[in-house]
Amino acid sequence: MTTALTSAAKNPRRRRSVLRSMLRIAAALLVIYAVYVGLGAALFRKVLFPTGLIAGIEGGPEPPSAFEAIWVTAPDGSRIEGWFLPGKDCTASNPGPALMYFHGNAELINHNSEIALMFAEMGVSMLLVEYRGYGRSGGAPSEHALVQDSRAFLERLEARPEVDKDRVVYFGRSLGSGVAAQLAAHRPPRVMILHSPFLSVAAIGARYGLPQFLCPDPFRSDKVLRGAAFPVLILHGERDEVIPFSHGRRLHELIPGSELVPLEGGHNDTPRDWREYLRIIQDHLFRHAVIAETDR
Repeated sequence: MTTALTSAAKNPRRRRSVLRSMLRIAAALLVIYAVYVGLGAALFRKVLFPTGLIAGIEGGPEPPSAFEAIWVTAPDGSRIEGWFLPGKDCTASNPGPALMYFHGNAELINHNSEIALMFAEMGVSMLLVEYRGYGRSGGAPSEHALVQDSRAFLERLEARPEVDKDRVVYFGRSLGSGVAAQLAAHRPPRVMILHSPFLSVAAIGARYGLPQFLCPDPFRSDKVLRGAAFPVLILHGERDEVIPFSHGRRLHELIPGSELVPLEGGHNDTPRDWREYLRIIQDHLFRHAVIAETDR
């Protein structure tokens, strides 16, 4: 290349030819990158919300007998489902804590009915929130839509007589961590639990060369949780291959007083020890006056 440029410098015609070739190469590279970015932006939402790949997505199941189906209607007419399970000994005369659970992007609410039963046994009422386009819920998922729906479900939860609205916990796993974080920007919870959280969906897209400004659903947890004043427990697999452990560690650094608990395993195989997992969560809820000693 040095010899060609030296020769071209002595020959104006050749210099122009070399420059045209370099410009054509640069233009071709720009076109290739533009196509990549365009496809990435178009496919990003399909990857983020892979409803077509989830077994049982069509229609979804009826709630188990212990659960109550709760429906909210969005401004666009979409009906979104949630399942409510009252905590042990939680009644209108003895209201108790409640937890809103936001699941991962490749799950349905029925996949989390067992964890709901575990929390109910602690005396914590549970609301499993479904996403638009998932299960029996209508509409199409997006960050704006999911956060809008979570606010509607929070209002329904706080209005229930068996729920102490001053002891509401948000629990978000993977994608759900972003929904929980955005809901907290609207109304802070008593306590937040994040399992395999990300700094932002935009940051994950950037790992694959997608400019952050093109991400349609950025879910900027790093922005809304920075300096959060409520207690936050972060649980993250040290070998997470989907959302690197570094995301959980960085969120911990951004949130004063937060607790980071490394878990053995990756993204989809944690927790491996459910008894220890629940003990960690129970201790956190007890320390922050969500549950009493007798509920542990």
